[in-house]
Parts: sequence; structure tokens; C-alpha cells
Amino acid sequence: MHIRDEEDSNTILQPPTWKHDRQANESSLSHVTVNKELLENQTRGAEKIKQAVVDYVASLLMPLYKARKLDKDGYKSIMKKSATKVMEQAPDVEKAMVVAEFLDFKRRNKIRAFVDKLIERHMAMNPDENP
Repeated sequence: MHIRDEEDSNTILQPPTWKHDRQANESSLSHVTVNKELLENQTRGAEKIKQAVVDYVASLLMPLYKARKLDKDGYKSIMKKSATKVMEQAPDVEKAMVVAEFLDFKRRNKIRAFVDKLIERHMAMNPDENP
């Protein structure tokens, strides 16, 4: 049995290649991808909160859109205005909260009232769309 020392390591010109090295590299790449996905799936952060606000506003607007009481442009403008306003009003400390804590009952009611106001304003500006 021969044990390599530092002098022997210098004499090797090409490192040995094993077929499992390639698999190890691929698995480490997939491991990085999995870690990135785990970070993206966390329920904290401004982007996650904004997406939750968009989803909530969409749940408020969708019945009107499906009933054709609200057109596509109105839907998009109300969605954009409400999501932008909520994110502008929220301080940075609240943007770091968990989504469930951020969208509590009180904030949902405020968002609903704001969306209702925007819907009324849109309906008043576009009376020809109302059946």
C-alpha cells in the first residue's frame, strides 16, 4: 500500500476523473436551484406582500369582471392603483412582515374600501359600460 505525500501529488499531471464527479456537479447545481426556490417560497418580503395584495384585489374585482360590469382596462387600472397605493403606504418594517400578518382583517377592510371607491369612480366616469 502506497500513501501519497506532497511530492507525489506534484508528479501527477492530470487529476483522476471519476464518473461520479459529473453527477456530483449536477447535484450541486440542482441543490443551488432548490435553495433558491426555497428562498423564493418564503412568505416574507415586499414582492410576496405585493403579490398577496394583487391576489386579494383580484378576488374583489373578478366577480364584476366576469359579470361584464367592469372592462379589462378598468380592471387593470384599479388593480395597478390599489397595489401601488398599498405598497407606497406601507412602511419598510411592515414590508418585512409575513403575508398573513400584513393582510390582517383591518388592512383587508381598508383595501376593500379603497377598491370600492375606485370601482365607483370608474363606473361614474364610464357610464356607457354599465348595463
